[in-house]
Amino acid sequence: MHWQLGLATLICSSFFLANTAKAQPVLLADTGNYYQLVNTSLTWEEANQAATSMIFMGASGHLATITSQEENDFVQSLLVPGSSGSWIGLFQESGAAEPAGGFGWVTDEDLVFDNFGVFEPNNNSGDPLNPNEEFVHILPSGTWNDLNSSFTLSFVVEFEPVLVLGDASMDGVVDSFDIQPFITVLTARSFQAEADINLDGAVDFFDIQPFIDILSGQ
Repeated sequence: MHWQLGLATLICSSFFLANTAKAQPVLLADTGNYYQLVNTSLTWEEANQAATSMIFMGASGHLATITSQEENDFVQSLLVPGSSGSWIGLFQESGAAEPAGGFGWVTDEDLVFDNFGVFEPNNNSGDPLNPNEEFVHILPSGTWNDLNSSFTLSFVVEFEPVLVLGDASMDGVVDSFDIQPFITVLTARSFQAEADINLDGAVDFFDIQPFIDILSGQ
């Protein structure tokens, strides 16, 4: 399946993302990844493109890939109750056997878990002009359903950042911005969590050591 978007569509998606309030990414400790609900209605293809353009903690996003019940429950908790649900990163390869053949994640990871509702996926859009349902969304109930390419929904983005020791600002690099919280604590003499780089509950020399090591080439 191909989902190459035209320039106009990409610009439109970017405009919506820039002008829509988005919840902040939330950490799921079980996976070490962050998840963000983007409450902008896009088609799956547009949402997939938009997700990959988003960056958090130096990592590009992708539509959420769900590989366990715990992860499914967490993504479900981000959804708006009473809504039509949100896109996730599951899609059906073009030409695959219907109704349930050829589903895969946008990240190419194995499909080891699914939570389709009863009699789903059914490839039954009811639209004679666009009959095939090739894209998956998660409902507020936590179950999944397949839809065709004309539907527009919010979507859940997953980020898989690689944490860098000393990167207090969590922008993917260790630089002068990372030492600023430590300096602020020393001058204000008040605890700030962002300066506790080693997460031991105290702001002290051990928090600045990774920064010194990097500057000294160790």
